[in-house]
Amino acid sequence: MVLKSNYKNFLLEQLFVKKIQKKGKLFKSKKILNKTFKLINKKNFYNNNILEIIIKKLKFSIKLIYKRVLGSVYQIPIKISLKKSISLAIKLILISINKQKKNMKFDKLLYLEFLNILNNEGLSLQQKHIFLKKALSFRVFSHLIKY
Repeated sequence: MVLKSNYKNFLLEQLFVKKIQKKGKLFKSKKILNKTFKLINKKNFYNNNILEIIIKKLKFSIKLIYKRVLGSVYQIPIKISLKKSISLAIKLILISINKQKKNMKFDKLLYLEFLNILNNEGLSLQQKHIFLKKALSFRVFSHLIKY
């Protein structure tokens, strides 16, 4: 049974585990996440809401879609729901970890990325800022969503 205060974190952990999971290995993905949290707790971050803080820093409410109008393709920013934005934030973390390609275990890479996000650094935060700049530049085409 999950307490109401921890229910939000429980849901975030479940979403994160499902995104980490490959080939149905649920136990391994839970183990990776638990090892990451243990490493973070050794670094004196004893906050239970670490995953929530990280996702708040990474989530965004805009998504770019490709729309073809009169033979040319435009990227149009649209609003997305909270659940979709959380899912995209988790995906952004995992993509940035896979781009690093260091000779370390996945839980160690995840731990380093979490620390970088908490310190306002890291590849995933840079990718978020690049994406937001791109979305701001393409907001001129937002009237094309009708077509």
